[in-house]
Amino acid sequence: IYCVGQTEPRVKVFAPNTNDEKKFVNAFVPYQVSKNIERTEEQHGRGLTFDDIKDRLFANTTIPHGQLRIRIKQVANFERSNNGIWSLKGLGEDGFPSVEALGRKVSPEGVAAYESQCAA
Repeated sequence: IYCVGQTEPRVKVFAPNTNDEKKFVNAFVPYQVSKNIERTEEQHGRGLTFDDIKDRLFANTTIPHGQLRIRIKQVANFERSNNGIWSLKGLGEDGFPSVEALGRKVSPEGVAAYESQCAA
């Protein structure tokens, strides 16, 4: 006989403006941005604008524009001549590891805790 039940939570929900939340956001935001820019480049052959990134990915969060721009700069290059498009950096460019390496820094439990904190 197999039995499935509710398990005890193992990760606490982040309290606002704590070091744990900031540490998670510093890993999560660049990963989300790079993953979505990579997907858009594969599907449409172009990157994303700042407004696309802000509206699609972080519409329900309170990340200030300046902080979001800093996180985007970690993983993408701004192409002023191409209508303000952000395109993904190449592997090793300015220390950019890869989308997969960024994803390994973010745990599923951390994402669930962060989403719960944002919804509260």
